Amino acid sequence: MITICGLDISLAKTGVAHLDSTTDDAVKLATYRLPTSPHPQGDTAALRNRMDYIRTHCSIAADLATLVVIEGPSFASVGASSKDLVGLWWLIY
Repeated sequence: MITICGLDISLAKTGVAHLDSTTDDAVKLATYRLPTSPHPQGDTAALRNRMDYIRTHCSIAADLATLVVIEGPSFASVGASSKDLVGLWWLIY
């Protein structure tokens, strides 16, 4: 059996998908999201806790998989949290 885990990294709602193939040509798909609450601007400790929560759940999902695929970070993004998001991507990668 092959299990593929797909991760769509986000500070607000990280998406996780598991695709399982079995020996009888059947495929099972399960998806879920990891919603998190916004952290106060400038509160580095709250941001780190939020990122750790997401990283922990992504790590658990990845441990169950044969192959893990991660959507790459957006290099053209601008805004207050774009660098935070790249940092989260790096932590999970």
